[in-house]
Amino acid sequence: MAKLSASQARDYFYALAKKISLFSMKYGGSEIRSLTPDSVCEKNGCIIKEFHLPHGLTVEEKTTFPADYSAFETEIVLSARGEADTLLIEDLCVFDCVIPCEEDQLTGFPTDNDYAKVVSYRGWARETEECCPKNNYFIRKTSVYTFAPIQARSCDETMAYFDVCRKDFGAVCAIGWTAQWQARFHKEAEGVNFACGLQRSHFVLHAGERVIYPTALLFFYDKGFEEGHNGFRRYMREISIVGKPNRAPLTPLALGTWGGFHEEIHETVLSWIERNNFPFEVYWMDAGWFGECSKKDAANEEAWYKLVGNWGINPECHPSKFQGVKAHAEKIGIKTLLWFELERAMQNSEEYQKHPDWYLGRRDGSDTADQFLLNWGNAEALEYTLQKLSSFVDSIGLTWYRPDFNVDALPYLRNNDEEDRQGVTELKYVEGLYTFLDRLLAKYPQLMVDNCAGGGNRMDYQMQKRTVTLWRSDYNCYADHVVEGLQAANMGGSLFFPNVAHGLHAWHQTMYRARSCYLSGMTVNVLHGACENAAEVERILNEQTNFIREVLKEYAEVREYYNKDFYAHSAFNADLYSWCAYQFHDPEKDEGVFHVFRRASSVQGNGVYCLKQIDEDKTYEVKSFDGLPTRVCSGKELLQGLAVDIPCAGESRLFVYRKV
Repeated sequence: MAKLSASQARDYFYALAKKISLFSMKYGGSEIRSLTPDSVCEKNGCIIKEFHLPHGLTVEEKTTFPADYSAFETEIVLSARGEADTLLIEDLCVFDCVIPCEEDQLTGFPTDNDYAKVVSYRGWARETEECCPKNNYFIRKTSVYTFAPIQARSCDETMAYFDVCRKDFGAVCAIGWTAQWQARFHKEAEGVNFACGLQRSHFVLHAGERVIYPTALLFFYDKGFEEGHNGFRRYMREISIVGKPNRAPLTPLALGTWGGFHEEIHETVLSWIERNNFPFEVYWMDAGWFGECSKKDAANEEAWYKLVGNWGINPECHPSKFQGVKAHAEKIGIKTLLWFELERAMQNSEEYQKHPDWYLGRRDGSDTADQFLLNWGNAEALEYTLQKLSSFVDSIGLTWYRPDFNVDALPYLRNNDEEDRQGVTELKYVEGLYTFLDRLLAKYPQLMVDNCAGGGNRMDYQMQKRTVTLWRSDYNCYADHVVEGLQAANMGGSLFFPNVAHGLHAWHQTMYRARSCYLSGMTVNVLHGACENAAEVERILNEQTNFIREVLKEYAEVREYYNKDFYAHSAFNADLYSWCAYQFHDPEKDEGVFHVFRRASSVQGNGVYCLKQIDEDKTYEVKSFDGLPTRVCSGKELLQGLAVDIPCAGESRLFVYRKV
């Protein structure tokens, strides 16, 4: 096959989508693939087809082609319109087609240019190289590669994003499903077959029943992997709720605190922010604020999980029910964020005891059998939970809702399926989750929704449409984490996510660590451990004041670049002996920011880096944030290499370059 362009690939699938189905399955034991539709409707780049199968099964396939991108998204809805159950539906894939690419060249030893390949990415599995490219698999004729996440969390261990590429042509293959998807890749004559759907589908639908299915997004590129992912970043920025009318204009700069601290502590922190005129935009109160327990236990960051499912405000730590915090935050122009985990409840909790029929149990006798999963597929449970949360939004004036999800949901979803209904619990659960979020956002036009699942474990693109991740990973919650792991995750995550934030533990007080946390948003944590005494908190805050002032002043000058184009200047790893460097570039302004880190065990004292996307015919001012003189360089000089000296390991350099 001849070399393809991204637009040709889009046109190929546009023509294909008008003629036949993109999905596949077994229906009643028979293979179903490339069906001719019974009806086709085409409008504004959207193709809607209906397929009428025996025993009343109707499949509606909707394929959307955005006008400004060489991309498309496909989704299906299954309905049982007969008077009895459908036949058995098995191995259903929302997308099962060949991505055409240039013919492989068999040269004996495989290189990147010899074979088409699939690139997979590590999930947010609390590792040192999260979201980094995990493996490049050369796709041979006999190769079949299958991927899935763990714990029914879409980006746990394996990301819901892949690349299929050969030479400069490729496609980002993204899966939109916030649970247990599966992706499969294998070689065919014309290219690489990509198929995705639910990991386990083996069910009949009852008469009148309707379910949505996982979606797939393909984003084509033809100028190489790096520019391809920058195009994908622009697309993800466009579909994000960040920057939309009435919503937050940017991923926020937040001050993070423990929700279980007494309100006196929160007042102390807010007064410190006010006194120093720090430009925080969100005041973040995490877990621990709920349930009935002592002031000491509430402040203990290890006790909170035992009270999940008790959503009354703890009177011991918040006697004014957040009204003091609300008034103080409003006074200094800061939005409020509150943590919840509405999808989980302990067996002895108030919510579970009131409505045990609204929750799913594991049913496997495990040591977490006392934890239950809210069944979003239950309409009463969904409505009640929406109203419950609404009461908090209204009374506290929340602008940010922070849902967490610290549970292995897979046994809850699977163990509640009947033999001929495997997958149905999960389908209805995820549809209910999306319905809940969509109704919440529609009800509150200014509300923003965080996305946490022990970190970024549910960052599939369907959630990215509805939420923004403010705590990318729990990796740096562990005492043995290394800062270099944060740098690696910055690089890997920047291949996909323009609007994302992570947390700076400010008590370490090093610019090397602070710069390892700069993204389009950032959460600064200033307290850790059980804090019960306001005077002690005041002392801790004052010790960090000068450092935080320095960080926020620097971050304010570079923040605007982190949701723009991303370029790697070193490997995607956390190797302590190497240097790490990366660049964010604003193509409209022709300026950007450049990070360089000399890692903890590196013996290298200097390096030269050729900046990317620089116009050789222009002149640039290069500003250092480390006391070095500002330089004026020609574009040609920067393309040939910017010399960087870092005399000590564990230090960094930060530059901003602007067109003169």
